[in-house]
Amino acid sequence: MNMFRAYHTTYYRRSVGLVFTAVTLTVMICFVALSVDVGYTLSVKAQLQRTADAAAMAAAGRLTNGEGSLEEEVSELAKTYSEMNKAGGLAIQLEESDIVLGRAVFDENGKCVFEANEQPYDSVRVTARLTSGSPNGPLGLFFGGALGASTADVAASATATLIPRDIAVVIDLSNSMSYDSQLRHESTDINIREVWQDLGSPQFGNMQVFHNSASEMTTYSSNLTTNTIINNLGLNNVAYPYSGGTWSQYVSFVKGHSVSAYKNRYGLRTFVDFLLEKNHLKSQTPALAQCRVQPMHAVKQAVEELCNYLTLLNSGDLISLHTYTEIARQDCELTSDYTQIIQATYDQQAGGYGTFTNIGDGINNAVAELTSSRARPTAKKVIFILTDGNANRPTSETVGRQHALAMAEDAASLGIQIFTVTLGTTANQDLMRNIAATGKGTHYHIPTFSIEQYEEDLKTIFRTLGGKRPIRLIE
Repeated sequence: MNMFRAYHTTYYRRSVGLVFTAVTLTVMICFVALSVDVGYTLSVKAQLQRTADAAAMAAAGRLTNGEGSLEEEVSELAKTYSEMNKAGGLAIQLEESDIVLGRAVFDENGKCVFEANEQPYDSVRVTARLTSGSPNGPLGLFFGGALGASTADVAASATATLIPRDIAVVIDLSNSMSYDSQLRHESTDINIREVWQDLGSPQFGNMQVFHNSASEMTTYSSNLTTNTIINNLGLNNVAYPYSGGTWSQYVSFVKGHSVSAYKNRYGLRTFVDFLLEKNHLKSQTPALAQCRVQPMHAVKQAVEELCNYLTLLNSGDLISLHTYTEIARQDCELTSDYTQIIQATYDQQAGGYGTFTNIGDGINNAVAELTSSRARPTAKKVIFILTDGNANRPTSETVGRQHALAMAEDAASLGIQIFTVTLGTTANQDLMRNIAATGKGTHYHIPTFSIEQYEEDLKTIFRTLGGKRPIRLIE
């Protein structure tokens, strides 16, 4: 009897153990299956997120140019980049409803918030889906069928926006920015006659005709006294027309003209050259600011093109204006009033308050504004420099170049991006290329083939720079 009871107890315990083991194994298998499917789902969701990120970034890049079939092209770009990425082994297709254009605004905490369908567009939200009803269908699971769910809906979204910029435009105002109007560059292409016309086509004494070449002009021997030449030119009773300078200085300039063909050649052609080369300060000849002095005038047109383009894009960018010769100065604080920037630029004068070139101080002056309280913490900081690149201050060319590079390095350490534009055949492209590389920007060069051509080239470059808006994922 006791033996039977012992056997029965042992059998019962073994039976219970088998049942318990079977149940435990079943639960463990279910957990393993669930873990595999959950891990797989999370992995696919990460793949969908990368797909949405790439599609949103690519689509937002199209918003940098507000022209053309904007919504259609944004949609096509998003679809193309989505299909280039796979999730769950599928090239992900988007529906139109998966692509939403809108505008990003900053809340009181400085966080970017997406507002769908708000114009002007500066943001794109893309949703990549593996769901029922999507072109891709739901995600198939490995073991879910055994648990009553053979598929799962998985989705991920991303929003990319164009980040507004704080832009410091830095312009070289050294006298070399008038070289393409001076006789020293006559072998290339100059527009000295246009400068004379912009001055009002003045005539003085016997200087009544603006000659096209040195050979047409009046010649007086350098042995004649200055007063004799002034009398022969009929200038003895003619007041010098501008606030600085004298007729005697003009005669001395012609006697020692740096271009041999124009030595001792008197007339309106060399008089305008005298203004550009020797009497270029605003305190001497303020009227030059309103003349088409080159390449300065092309620079003015380029800044206007930039401002007009940013207005078209409604980009939210702020612009400040900085100029430099031996020293730098700030002409406009950061502002959204682009008309103020345009007007201040057109009031500038090549050599207007100095002769030499201190690029480093120009950069440093811009950095001070981009790190001031007027700069926005959420904006990308950018410097655009226009120059011939021939740094020769604070003391010499060697020191000038070193100073410019050092200031560029300081700017780059603060996350400020630098783009450089050089003009003219004598421009120091190597220096400005190095400065742009230091600032993680781009260098552009415009040679002096023809004034008309480089005016257009410079406008094109500034339109390109206007469109180089940074893109950032905000969601």
